Amino acid sequence: MKKLFALLSSLALTLSLFGCGSSAPAETTSAPEATQSEAEAKVLKLLVIGNSHSNDAFWQLYEVFKAQAPEQEVVVGILYYSGCNITQHVQFGKSRARVYDYYRNGSGVWEHLAETDMQYALRDQAWDIILFQPSRENEEYEKKHRDDLAALVAECVAEPYDLYWHKTWANPNDPELWSDTHDPVPPAGYQDSLQRLFGFDPVNQSNILNEKVKTMVLDDEMFTKFISNNAAIMHAHLVSGVPQVELWRDYTHLTDYGRLIAAYTLYAEIMDDTITEVKVDSIAADLRHRRAKVLGDMEVTDEMRQVIIDAVKYAQEHPWETPGQS
Repeated sequence: MKKLFALLSSLALTLSLFGCGSSAPAETTSAPEATQSEAEAKVLKLLVIGNSHSNDAFWQLYEVFKAQAPEQEVVVGILYYSGCNITQHVQFGKSRARVYDYYRNGSGVWEHLAETDMQYALRDQAWDIILFQPSRENEEYEKKHRDDLAALVAECVAEPYDLYWHKTWANPNDPELWSDTHDPVPPAGYQDSLQRLFGFDPVNQSNILNEKVKTMVLDDEMFTKFISNNAAIMHAHLVSGVPQVELWRDYTHLTDYGRLIAAYTLYAEIMDDTITEVKVDSIAADLRHRRAKVLGDMEVTDEMRQVIIDAVKYAQEHPWETPGQS
């Protein structure tokens, strides 16, 4: 049985719109009662435990749900810490560290709660699906770390819920995307790390990470579903021919176009849907990433629609392959 949609009274004093300041929540020590109203039980609630790649992938997901399946009520949650990997999430969770930004969208508006701990976000909703988002480090793919994070979830979330594995994308190698005029600026040594690990080659990185998933993660029965946004983004670039600068806005993060591909991939996998029509017509300026906001709304063109349809189809059919390599 799922738990009650709770803590709204305390959140009301501390939640603010994305981009504004907010206060830390009062500490919570126990999950709400594992009951909820019939109406609330019909709302699909999704939480990803991740980093900025999760922000990219999930930021437009509510809009995609409303466009593609308006009858389905949905709450999207993002538990964010910059650059965080699964091993660090476990450390933060065990220590109850108040280091996270918690974002939630159940109405078309992102609410933001700063300086919170993992347990608070896990107990905030009767989550139906919780997604783990790995990064590129080897330990991300070791079962011990996945089990430790799953145990933290189990302490805070009442059953039933499903765990999903969400793999994000390789890094681009277009020099323009490594400019110090971009925000954020690449961390010191990051490019050297990509060179050492993957030859600074997105295709090679994609192949290596796909192989890790296939050999180290896919047989883990605690996951109900495995989603590859890497396959979708790489298909858009390698097969559909979308330039890197139109998909990545800097050395690792997606443009609004890339974000829309990622959101549609998530929607299709979560809903077991085949995308034959992209019904999102535009992305509002206030949902776009920093600099793009001054450009106004982003129109979804017919060409973009076809790229999205093809990318999602490939990701559903060949999630752990790098497209265009045969």
